[in-house]
Amino acid sequence: MATRVTKVPTRWWGDYARRVDLTVSEVGDLVRSASRTRERFPHVRFRVTAVGPEAYVVGTGLAIWEVAWLARTYGDAETVAEQIFADPTLVAEGLRYAAEHPAQVDAEIRQHTEVTVEELKALLPGIQIIEDDEGGDDDARRSE
Repeated sequence: MATRVTKVPTRWWGDYARRVDLTVSEVGDLVRSASRTRERFPHVRFRVTAVGPEAYVVGTGLAIWEVAWLARTYGDAETVAEQIFADPTLVAEGLRYAAEHPAQVDAEIRQHTEVTVEELKALLPGIQIIEDDEGGDDDARRSE
């Protein structure tokens, strides 16, 4: 079976490899592996983003790392699906894929959730930071 990967600048593959602590060759193997597992994961595809290739679940718009991150908060696939108004079978498929690629998914979660305010300002120069005047726990305020 032939694998076709959209031509993207080599820099993107290298940047992605560094983010997930892999070599470019290992990233290539990951992409080829993903294309070979289409039968097992028919709704998981790769898209090229500004920071490199990203596995996502077709029909949800969510990256695999986002589905896995939500599952850490909400628990099972059905509860995540309810929260994002998605088909539970799609969410479950995304979670199965994430379970088979834990190092890459964990690295992407860290990369997306451990950004400092200073890093955000550097990435998005026009961003306006709104301070939380009330302080405290957001979940506690929601239940009031």
